[in-house]
Amino acid sequence: SQTPAELAAAPAPALSAEELAERAEREAEEERRRARRERERRERAREERYKERERDDKRKEREREDEYRERERAWERREVEKARMREREKDRDREKERDRERWREGGERRRAIPRDETHAEMLRRVRRERQDDELDRLKDAQELVAQQQQAA
Repeated sequence: SQTPAELAAAPAPALSAEELAERAEREAEEERRRARRERERRERAREERYKERERDDKRKEREREDEYRERERAWERREVEKARMREREKDRDREKERDRERWREGGERRRAIPRDETHAEMLRRVRRERQDDELDRLKDAQELVAQQQQAA
């Protein structure tokens, strides 16, 4: 019996043409399997990249839609605020017109501006008048509540 080292050192027996053909066929088959596995791996990688790109596109589309909806809401808020400003402006104009009417009728001169007051005095006067108006509104509301409670 020979040792493994002796077996490895021994010259390989000559292969017959049939054995050489079988070996070449096995190696060719192995190479085809390797090539097919590599092709399948590249195909899976390509599909994965495609899916990743689709996910990215969908995410970007969602972000664009969210941004659009947010801009839409901001626009609506601005429109509502503009409408409120216009309404307040109309209220102020109506109040000024009522004051002019009172002035013309010789009635209440409460909001007639004396021309000899300074800007600071005018601001204090307006603030005081607004506080008076607010107090009047509160008293009216309290009286209304009291009346409703008595009626009930």
